[in-house]
Amino acid sequence: MVRRLCALFLYGFLMLCLFSARADFTLQDQSLELGIHRLHYPVAQSEEDPLEAAALNARMQEALDIPGLTLRLSQVLDATVPLTASWEMTGNDAILSLVLSAEGPLDSSRFAHRWHTLNLTAAALDTITWTDLFAEPEKAFACMEAQIADEILPELSAHLMHADLLPLPDTFSLSPYGLTLYYPMERFQTLSDHAGAVSFAWYELRDFLLLDPGSILDQLQVNMHLGAIDREALYHALESGDIPGIPVRLGEKLTDVFARSPMAQDPDLCESGRLYVTEDSRMRGVSLLTDALSLRDYTDSTVQSIRTTRCNLYGLITGSTSRDQILSALGEASSTLLVTPDMAESMRWVPGTLDIYTLPSCRLQLLTDSEGILQMIALTL
Repeated sequence: MVRRLCALFLYGFLMLCLFSARADFTLQDQSLELGIHRLHYPVAQSEEDPLEAAALNARMQEALDIPGLTLRLSQVLDATVPLTASWEMTGNDAILSLVLSAEGPLDSSRFAHRWHTLNLTAAALDTITWTDLFAEPEKAFACMEAQIADEILPELSAHLMHADLLPLPDTFSLSPYGLTLYYPMERFQTLSDHAGAVSFAWYELRDFLLLDPGSILDQLQVNMHLGAIDREALYHALESGDIPGIPVRLGEKLTDVFARSPMAQDPDLCESGRLYVTEDSRMRGVSLLTDALSLRDYTDSTVQSIRTTRCNLYGLITGSTSRDQILSALGEASSTLLVTPDMAESMRWVPGTLDIYTLPSCRLQLLTDSEGILQMIALTL
């Protein structure tokens, strides 16, 4: 559990140090560590405007329940279950979106898990509401509820203790790639006994978004992901070995991935290795391909390929983009493979055509079905 906390913190902190809400203050990590207990939470610091930083700190303290957690820490020093908290900033320089994950003996001696979020504009520290995101929030909610009912609920394990996903919760976070909703543990509990979450990509809600110049989503730079295929931006984004919006990197150890987000189910075997999925809601539709070592042992395994059947990668949209559009924007592939039904079954693909683009550090694989529609995007070593 402590290892999971440390991995979450390290992954988030690398991004969070880059955040500057304004030119005059930054977010830094504050830690409180006593025995087995570890609390990490954000603190704003500023030399030019300490009053503004203090105002932001007050907002974060209240929204993320920092006083409640520190008080609880003093009450459970002798507990055998660690009280831990980690945080992540998912927005950008203009939009501050914070998620704090707290777990352990939060209310009693039993293990519990709780999400806390805060969404503000960086310039004025204004609270972001649904009406800032959607022209008609009710229609957007209806769309999300339909997706949950039709696509998410049928795929959930029958062994879940709680899976009450409707109606939608009010707790959410924002990123340039999508929206994540966070549930209380008594409504949605994962197999790892954590409170669940559900993520939606912005392209899935495109008809309802407020994208006018200066809007919240415009400041979040959502527009740059909703246009035509941008070859230059796409190739530049893939240089680091990850797919934007998916919190995993090629070559990363599986033990580090699962420390941040537990495995959702036993791995599936395919011809070239094992496919893993995690509980991270942002990775719905994502599978990680690794080696074909022992099914139960992944200690030395690394991520060899990141596959997604649900993605908008700078205009490459699964379920929408045609192969003709791909070839027009990216040019002829480095190599092309005809995927037969037998090959599709062994590789856990769909029959069709696999176009492979060789990049300096990896390969971009685009699988279109028999009708010429993009069904899978993969990044492979």
